[in-house]
Amino acid sequence: MNRFFIPGEGRRDFPKRSYAKLDQVEPPNAEEARKILFAFDAVDADWPGFEGGQMLSLEDDPAAEARLSRFWAARFSPPDDRVIDGPDPFDALPMYRIDITLGRHDPLAEKLLGMDGQWFEIGLNAEQGQEVEVYGGLFMAAVPARLSHKPRPAAPAVKLERLFSMEDWPDATRDELEAVLGGVACPIERLLMFDIGQGSATALVCQCGNVISYFDVGCGVYRNAKTMPATVSFCTHEPPTVILSHWDADHWAGATVDKRLLAMTWVAPRQSISKVHKALGNDILKGGGRILIVPTALSPLVWGNPGQTFELRRCTGTDRNGSGLALIAEDNGTQSGWLLTGDAAYNYVPGPLPANLTAVAVPHHGADMGKASIPPASPHPGYARLLYSFGPANAHGRTGVSHPTAAAVAAHNSAGWPQGAWAPPPAAMRLAGQPVLATASHLTTHEQGIAVGWSGPPVPVLSGHAASCPDVMPVVQS
Repeated sequence: MNRFFIPGEGRRDFPKRSYAKLDQVEPPNAEEARKILFAFDAVDADWPGFEGGQMLSLEDDPAAEARLSRFWAARFSPPDDRVIDGPDPFDALPMYRIDITLGRHDPLAEKLLGMDGQWFEIGLNAEQGQEVEVYGGLFMAAVPARLSHKPRPAAPAVKLERLFSMEDWPDATRDELEAVLGGVACPIERLLMFDIGQGSATALVCQCGNVISYFDVGCGVYRNAKTMPATVSFCTHEPPTVILSHWDADHWAGATVDKRLLAMTWVAPRQSISKVHKALGNDILKGGGRILIVPTALSPLVWGNPGQTFELRRCTGTDRNGSGLALIAEDNGTQSGWLLTGDAAYNYVPGPLPANLTAVAVPHHGADMGKASIPPASPHPGYARLLYSFGPANAHGRTGVSHPTAAAVAAHNSAGWPQGAWAPPPAAMRLAGQPVLATASHLTTHEQGIAVGWSGPPVPVLSGHAASCPDVMPVVQS
């Protein structure tokens, strides 16, 4: 495993010259922001592994390209055939994240907006220039640095995209996806949301107490690594499927802490990724897991049992947040539904939603999603839950943004989801009260996990997913 993923073992320096892909812009509603965080997924441009003859050569090297193709063909083979010749180049990649916070009308901000997924060259030094923050690992503290020159197009952009995109990862077939997702007939009884800090991790749990599927397995990372609880532990007793809504690190990083998840089958969307995601995929396949990539144009996947229906839909946005997977669950007996969108705004979920939504996970941890339409609360009195997953005292660069935002809380309140003690603001300084449930309160409080049912709180609230998982993260709210 690359040291970038291992708590306490990341790099404590910064690269003088890096190739960096614009990976994230925060807040998502940047037009209304005063300051904007531009986060770059970076790699040391002077790494010897990019030289000719190496598998990840940036030169015109047909032999290296052929070796890399064989590498990924082996990785996606059956587990017994995944052995490769020589060292694993993804373990040695010198990976970083570079955060640049800019005023909304800064010329560089104007240039970078709308350039998600582009490759840049970034020069750094310690003395002069725009101050930035560099992370040498998912869970490392930032190292301060300054821009030697502003991000400019990377000369080997085409080659970098070839090395670190999904181009050499095969699409899964509909039959493969349906076999994995629909392989369990046990009725789902609970939806769990875990307190994992500034990230997202939820689970579908059947009547017998086993996790059937996870929908994201994230935790706090980078500046928000401090929001993680002391223990991040998932139940893998009856091997669950991991559905990844999208490829942002705070939705999958829990698997680098609880490495048992790497051996599971992962269902994930085809999206724009970079080297940190490619390295994660390598670790999943190397750890005995599978990756089933949902093709971009695949129609919704539907599965279930005689009394319940589950549907995985591809969201219609254009960036990574908005083009991920959304999960819609319906229970025929109670005529109730659940909605999970990852970081995608509600209006990017295609098709109709259940008329009676009794559990909704708020997108993007309560970010300001602009004019995104919000589905109405359950029309039937008595039971509905709005779920917020965020970390105490979370922050995003030097923007001053903290989730959940006052705008998101107000918008949900206006849509018929009463926000209790959060309305009027400030939001999240204490528990809001039902129907709002949250994994945390600002500034330092972990409120622990949440369990919801179809038409009422599940009884009893689980302290673990199953008797075989006593060390799992606690679930105490309902």
